[in-house]
Amino acid sequence: MRPPVTPEVVCEKLFDRDRSGSSASRPRRAPGRLSRRAVVLAVSLACSLGCALPAFAQTPTPDATPAATTAVPTATAAPPRATPTPTATATPAVSPTVAPNNAAPPANAAQPTVPGAAAATLPAASEERVSRAYRMGQETPPGDSQKLPEWQKDSMMAGLNDIVIVEVKGLKSLLERAKCKTGTGAVPTCRPKNILLFIEGRPLKGMEPESGAPELPDGVNGTLRYHLKRPPETSPDYADAKEHWADLLGLNNIFELFEATRDVSLSVGLEDEYPIASDIKENNKFHLLRARQWRLLTWGILLLACLLAFWQLAKRSDIVRDRKPILWGHEKPYSLSRSQAAWWFFFVIIGFIFIWLVTGQRDLSPSVLVLLGIGFATAISSTVIDQSRTSAPLNTEVTDSSELTTLLQQKDALERELSDLKGKPGFDAKWKVYEDLIQTIRTKFPDALGWNHTSFHIDILSDANGVNFHRFQMVVWTVVLGIVFIHEVLSRLAMPEFSTTLLTLMGISSGTYLFGKSTEPTGALGAKPATGGAGGGGAAGAAAAGGASSGGVTSAPNKP
Repeated sequence: MRPPVTPEVVCEKLFDRDRSGSSASRPRRAPGRLSRRAVVLAVSLACSLGCALPAFAQTPTPDATPAATTAVPTATAAPPRATPTPTATATPAVSPTVAPNNAAPPANAAQPTVPGAAAATLPAASEERVSRAYRMGQETPPGDSQKLPEWQKDSMMAGLNDIVIVEVKGLKSLLERAKCKTGTGAVPTCRPKNILLFIEGRPLKGMEPESGAPELPDGVNGTLRYHLKRPPETSPDYADAKEHWADLLGLNNIFELFEATRDVSLSVGLEDEYPIASDIKENNKFHLLRARQWRLLTWGILLLACLLAFWQLAKRSDIVRDRKPILWGHEKPYSLSRSQAAWWFFFVIIGFIFIWLVTGQRDLSPSVLVLLGIGFATAISSTVIDQSRTSAPLNTEVTDSSELTTLLQQKDALERELSDLKGKPGFDAKWKVYEDLIQTIRTKFPDALGWNHTSFHIDILSDANGVNFHRFQMVVWTVVLGIVFIHEVLSRLAMPEFSTTLLTLMGISSGTYLFGKSTEPTGALGAKPATGGAGGGGAAGAAAAGGASSGGVTSAPNKP
């Protein structure tokens, strides 16, 4: 029988030498035979290592007791997985840690233990889930099956100042985690938390369940009630809630102006944690009412009514026109300062009403008040400059300040007589008297009579020197800030907060306008004949042109 191959036999055959120590007498072996022996040696070493590894794996630890060693089952075919070994020693105490912001502990995470209360652990949140959300008063479906789809849509629709009821499976577990309670008592190091309402994955700060214990009909599942409203301005959560509601109710683009609702996901959860699982998502989203249709309709009608009334007043009265007297039959030009003040007034009042109808908030930002102040201060300052320049005489012979008032009263009386005599005998004689009176006023008080109306944009952009850049840049900045104002009101549902730099720029622009107005040349120096007047001359031409003379000093100077 052939002896078994052992590592000693292999080594003896590989390294067989002459006992005498002489290498010359040893026969030379073939290379192929040496390679086979090397392979046999490598295989033998691998087998020896493979047999030794399981032995090391099954060797008990030095500090294990004999009882614990015999209790460990031997499983050579099992994968390397840690199996808990029952021991009599107590597990070292680990203090519970508070979950970081917006991070909920995993459902299968090991609960921390507390010294002296090894069994007091927080319940798992794997069974907590929002199954339904509806507006208060829509709990029971209608008996008519045909009305069921409409009821389902209407029940899942609510807006600000409505009460939403949220059905939660496993609400008892959520309440216990919120109050840091377990089956054996409270967890000492846990901090109680509020159960907040989550919309689109974001918690509504200050949106806590209404007062009173939540309803748990079966002791496990129940409902929570939330009153959709923004916290008061004195609340520390006002800034975050205002930003969140602006994202939910504001416009992302102008095409959403007529969309009354927005579909959102809805859930609940503990503050500083993620919301629990919810079925109110994807194709079953909640319909958040951005604005009630009747309120939008009211706001639209009010907006149109205000604009129409203002347009009629602007055409038929001097509400945004220059206050200087003009010649009979002419229209007063539009005033830039008064038009700007009216612009900001209507923007602010309409934006204020829109925000109030949608959110119920009634507030104005400080920057908007400053903007209104700049507009009205500019208009008042412009009026003071006009009055001071109107009453300034051209020569020193005029010392009585009441003389201009007397001349203007005579002018008004003659204009009423001309209106009565228009197209009748005696009109030419009365017109001659009117011409002489206008000549006297222009001679003594060159800036007393104003310019004739040309067009709205020419009126507000020009003065006695023509169209000026300081007026143009004031108009451009007013329009740009007006566009920003509209965007902020519609998209953020709040009055815009203009920076100090922008408000300073508007102040500089208004100051430049007032300085240019105070340095304008007087009417006598800047007077030009009326363009587009009567084709004839004399009183007949004046009557045909609505009272404007074809030449001479009685022609009302037009703005270039």
